[in-house]
Amino acid sequence: MIYLRIHRKEKNPVMSAHYGKLLLCLFLAVALSACGSSSGGGGDDPAASGTVSAPENVSVTASDASVTVTWDNVSGATSYNVYWKNDATVSKIAYDGVVSEDVSPCIFTGLTNNIAYYYVVTAVGDGGESPESLMVGAIPRQPLSAPQFVSAQPTPDTTNSITISWPDVQNATSYNIYWDVIPGVTKNTGTLIQFVQAPYAHTGLPGQTTYYYVVTAVDDTLVPVEESNESSEVSATARGPKTPVGGHDEGFGNNLSVPVVFANGYGITGEQIQDPPAVPVWEEYSAGLRPTATDISRLASLGEPFPYFDPTKTISIGGVEYYTQATTSTWQAEWDDGSGAPQHVKAAWGDNLVSAPLRTTQMIRVETVLTQDNATDMKGYLMQSLYGSMRNEVFGTDGSEMIYPERMVFSPNARLTVEQLDANGNPVTTTYDMAIYESFGIEGPGGYASEINGKGSLTYGYNWKPAAAGAWRITFSLDTDCQGIIDPCDNTVIDSVQNGTLISDHAVQIEVNVQ
Repeated sequence: MIYLRIHRKEKNPVMSAHYGKLLLCLFLAVALSACGSSSGGGGDDPAASGTVSAPENVSVTASDASVTVTWDNVSGATSYNVYWKNDATVSKIAYDGVVSEDVSPCIFTGLTNNIAYYYVVTAVGDGGESPESLMVGAIPRQPLSAPQFVSAQPTPDTTNSITISWPDVQNATSYNIYWDVIPGVTKNTGTLIQFVQAPYAHTGLPGQTTYYYVVTAVDDTLVPVEESNESSEVSATARGPKTPVGGHDEGFGNNLSVPVVFANGYGITGEQIQDPPAVPVWEEYSAGLRPTATDISRLASLGEPFPYFDPTKTISIGGVEYYTQATTSTWQAEWDDGSGAPQHVKAAWGDNLVSAPLRTTQMIRVETVLTQDNATDMKGYLMQSLYGSMRNEVFGTDGSEMIYPERMVFSPNARLTVEQLDANGNPVTTTYDMAIYESFGIEGPGGYASEINGKGSLTYGYNWKPAAAGAWRITFSLDTDCQGIIDPCDNTVIDSVQNGTLISDHAVQIEVNVQ
């Protein structure tokens, strides 16, 4: 005699319709197992017991008060059981509820928003019930709302800059800004500025021009990334000259904290560095670094020296006061004009290109750095992560100087090329091909540019939206002919690469697969 007792907490009305079917399936599974169990051992091996395999590729998507669980069909399965629980211990013997389905998917409705639901799926066949699938989980919730009360205005106390502001949106981890110089901006027509926080200063803009903006809320903890509808459009007209001189009036950008060598004698915004440079050297604005002319003017009006560490812009960690980046605090690591001799460097691709899945639904950050040994013991500033993570991480310094083992190298003849590959690995389409000198500026919209990131380090960056899934090749190369825009053009030699392939002493590549 076999007794079957089922303990079940009814948490969702969608399950009741399947309860009778579930009892029958479970009873048959237990009965068949008992009849064939006299040999003992191996009860959990599907091949030995004759049961079907566990479902694979189980995935879950959440929406407003609803979760959809999908899985691949299993050969020999006649139905599937979906077990759920409100914590990550769900199994066939520990669950809050279960539903039986003939095929994928299983849709749960009437759920409570902002509460986690976890699921495992089993297949049922003539030989009984399979082991559980891998567990998946999701949190149903209302869709992200579009940001409200968005405003745009010329950035105070500076030129060639517009500041966009908006209140936080519930569940948003960051925000995307789309802009144009023509009204009627949408996600499809605007130029993207990705993963930012409010307020955001859009810098390096030609003055006397009106710019139009919409903002969307983003939750990049979800796969795929969730993005809201566009906000109402706002606009503002930038002050300053129509042709801004980069680095002079950029507002509160990040401060250089890691030493850098300007390989060709040009700053990061395209100006040729004076020979000899200004005295004091931090007033050599052609380097494109903070302090800007506005910073120096502000410090003079306050009677404060440079470097300036604003005591009102600090975060205390372990009893140490750290001065945050992108505030009134301003400092500058040592730098050098390297145009007098060839600069040998090591190249490295951003870890995100090899450490996480890449998807067509995401904007992919393509970053490259060039470094070399700090042979002359150039000084920088000790940096500390203060809060946040990844794109939202905020850094600061306690003002301590240090000698970094490596220094960054800026080569304005750097070029980025993105190619789609066919099944044989041959390029079929080039979707991006641009050099730094063709689009000078820090994070120039639509162009290839260098930036001083939150750590105070110089990187080359591009926001890439893949046009299709499949294999792609990304090439970082150094032009030997700069069309007379910079001279000397070619003064950098690549000796090695991290996370990629060294093609020559002027080119490195990395191949990625986009899902």
